[in-house]
Amino acid sequence: MRNRHLKQSIPAMLCDIQDKLDECVQEIDRLGEPRTDNQAQFTLVNKIAARYSAMAEGALNGHYEVLADEKLFARKLIRDDLESFQESMAVGGLNVPFGTCNLDAEIFVCHQPSEWTQAIRSSPTYAWISSAIKNYRAKEDIGEVNPEVKDQLWRQQTSNWEQIASKAFNKVEATIEEINMAFFREACPDELLRSRLLIWLQDEFRKASADARSEMDRLLENEHQGHLFTLQPAKRQRQQHLHDQRIQACAKALIAANQKNAGPLAAKELANINPVSTDEVINSYIYKHAELVGILNTHDSLAAYYEVALYRFIDNFALQVVERHLLGPRGPLRLFNPQYVTEKLYGDKNAEKLSKLANEDPATAQARAKFEAQRTSLEEGKIRVQNFKVL
Repeated sequence: MRNRHLKQSIPAMLCDIQDKLDECVQEIDRLGEPRTDNQAQFTLVNKIAARYSAMAEGALNGHYEVLADEKLFARKLIRDDLESFQESMAVGGLNVPFGTCNLDAEIFVCHQPSEWTQAIRSSPTYAWISSAIKNYRAKEDIGEVNPEVKDQLWRQQTSNWEQIASKAFNKVEATIEEINMAFFREACPDELLRSRLLIWLQDEFRKASADARSEMDRLLENEHQGHLFTLQPAKRQRQQHLHDQRIQACAKALIAANQKNAGPLAAKELANINPVSTDEVINSYIYKHAELVGILNTHDSLAAYYEVALYRFIDNFALQVVERHLLGPRGPLRLFNPQYVTEKLYGDKNAEKLSKLANEDPATAQARAKFEAQRTSLEEGKIRVQNFKVL
């Protein structure tokens, strides 16, 4: 009767043994493969690097299907940071606002041609330019402007760039750091090994960051201290456009003012005046005053150059600072890969370094031995129970 009772309880015993065996296997899997020799250590680190590299390359190339969380979409997040930088530069990069054709027209309409120079000098932007022209008088002929004037004005106009660029640099770097840590947590669940790998790589990460910051500093230095030079045809076209806009706006404003002040018959006659001839008259008045010409030409040259240089700097920041260094082959998201692991850790010459990096924590080895012994005992017990069932 006792044997029959035992046989009836065997299914429950087998189920209980299997549950304990499954738990034991899960614990062994959680502890990972044993790392008792260099070959096992290298294999594990290389495997982690391969997994990390696959995720990082997917994230940087826009292949987001390999990622589980949109917070890891590196290219999208970094592009967001760069677009924010572009907006900040467009809004806050300019220190002194440039004049507009409509504001110029208001000044010209409200004053006689003989008063235009004095009226223009009263406008904050043009007063700033006029003051610089006077302060930097040198060997230029009467009516000309010392070339150094534009360089000095340019340094003042771009004084905000460093602060904006530094803030954008820190934001991009923080985004990369956050993604980097997330990839490491995913690729290497072992917290101790993960911390060792990060410490091992940190000097390279710091160097990439320092190189990127040096590149940014060079770009800023080139913009601040360099001469206003560009081969971009858009600069000349934009400068001419600013001049033409001013003349056309002034012509329209003057015709409108005359129509308002004239009687019905005179207004009708004024409406038929050729705007082109009015443009020519305004041009002739302006070019009678060398100081006015110097101020306006300096303004237009600076404004046109600013548009070219602004987006040149934004592009250079994105390509030379972020793409070349922070996201380059030695940057945090591309450095750790199987090739780098092989280069730095493979072979007898690297055996000691590899062992220090990837050797197993004694407590982990002890826990694995304990669970291995439990698994062996449970497997043997399971076989004995199954054999008893057959009897």
